[in-house]
Amino acid sequence: MQKWKFEAAHMAKKIEHLELSIRKLSGESLESCSTEELRHVEYQLEQSLINIRKSRSQSLIEEINQLKEKERIFSEENTILHKKCTETPQQPTNMKEEASFHNISEDMEVETELLIGRPERRPRRNLLQG
Repeated sequence: MQKWKFEAAHMAKKIEHLELSIRKLSGESLESCSTEELRHVEYQLEQSLINIRKSRSQSLIEEINQLKEKERIFSEENTILHKKCTETPQQPTNMKEEASFHNISEDMEVETELLIGRPERRPRRNLLQG
């Protein structure tokens, strides 16, 4: 039982010390600090900034490497797509291209004639001439 009381008192003292350290590091309760304590707090803050900057730099380097890998993959995909586009003939995009694509002359004449009457009396004619 005595051991637990001692342990609880020790933990309470440790918690109080940590809370005071947190207040000092956040800029509170500095009035009661000596010059040496202020130097120690400043050193702790500088070390924390160094660690934060190192961590941030490492994170940025990793992000840059990931982006470079994505760029490499996209470049390879672009090369593959470019090769596919140059190897296969392109499909026509409009009627003029479609006509030339199927080897149909644009100068093709179509004869149209209006006949009045029943269709069986008309002579059969080939309407398309090439």
